[in-house]
This record gives sequence, structure tokens and C-alpha cells, in this order.
Amino acid sequence: MSRGVLLGCVLCSIVAACAPLTPSPPQPASAAPSAAAPVASTSEPLRREPIALRDLFLRQEDVDEGMRSVVSVEESQPRHPHFVCFGGPGGTESAFAEWGDPDSREALWRVVDLRWMFDDDAAAEAFRAKTTAYFEGKQWRAGACPTMLGDACTRLIVGPERSDGEPHIEIALLFRVGSIVAEVTGGEGPRVGKQRLDDERLLPFARRAEARIREAVRASR
Repeated sequence: MSRGVLLGCVLCSIVAACAPLTPSPPQPASAAPSAAAPVASTSEPLRREPIALRDLFLRQEDVDEGMRSVVSVEESQPRHPHFVCFGGPGGTESAFAEWGDPDSREALWRVVDLRWMFDDDAAAEAFRAKTTAYFEGKQWRAGACPTMLGDACTRLIVGPERSDGEPHIEIALLFRVGSIVAEVTGGEGPRVGKQRLDDERLLPFARRAEARIREAVRASR
């Protein structure tokens, strides 16, 4: 298996203004036509630029020195085993990216970064709840995030050992920012040393991911 192989296996409405049916009283011939008063409308929603999916993801400067891109957003495919294993495609748009450290002794050896975009917050939260249940069905333990991320957040963990008895911890932080669901998952290297993966190692990545999402949303307004 290559180092990148998964060990843990995650408007606008246009309102027409209608002229009144009753004709206006005739104006004197000498009178200049009055200028039409501007019609204020509050019914048309604010136009927004679409959010580019790629802008929601971690970038090279957001990850640890030494980590390299294993799978880019552009390379991610709906049927990729890592995508399927960590929740799979969903929403109006979705993708994942993966970063890895060549040193398999690292406590944080792999980071899988996933995003799902939805039409509204309710649909996004329903998907987040569904994904949490999916992880729990795979024997991951769900609990509160070590710190609040986004509007709702769940921490998921599996380990400290694999089914074959080898040491292996994976932690996922699954959170929602408005109508966007994000998941940042970290996994240990196959030859991990005494220093094991914990929340403090993964949390900075999740915070940077949240910042990228909020930055992209602001830019679209």
C-alpha cells in the first residue's frame, strides 16, 4: 500500500411592476411630463457571487511543514475510497483533499479535508447528523468538540488500536458553518512512536479550515 492509502477505512425572482388599470387624469398640454419616481423594491434578494468549492479548503501554507498534497481537490472523485470512507459525496457540491507526511512515525501522518455545500442550513445540519451516525456505525465514538467550531461541531475518534492490535488513532472534527459542512480528519502513521495523536495536534487544522470557509463566504457577498 502507498502512504496515501487509508488505514482507518470517511435567484433570483423578478417582480414586474404593473401599471394601474385606471388611467391617470389627463395633464395640461403645456405641462412637461413628470419624471417617473423610482420604485423601491425590497423583495429581490441580494445577489451573490457563487462560492468556489476550491476556496473552502486548506492550502499548503495551512498545513505543517513537510506535509505534501496526496490528493488535491481537483483530483478527488466521488468514488475515491477515502471520500466514501469519510462520508462520501453529498449536497450541491462536495470534494475532499488529502495531505500526508512522508515520515510514517508521525503522530499526525495524514489529514483528510472534506467539504459539502448545501442550499440551506437545515439540509447541511441534516447531512452532518447523518454523517455522525455513519461514523458511529463504524465504531467511532462521538462526543463534543474540544472547542466550538462553526455553528455545530462533533468530535469523532477511533482507536487507540486497530482490529489487528496495531496502534492507530484517528480523530475527525465534523462541523458546520451555515450551509457548508466540513470535516477535518487526522490519522497516525503506521509506525507511530510514543507521541500519539490527540486533539491539540489536529485542532489547528480545523481552525484554519473554518477560517478558509468564512473567508470564502465573505468574499461571495
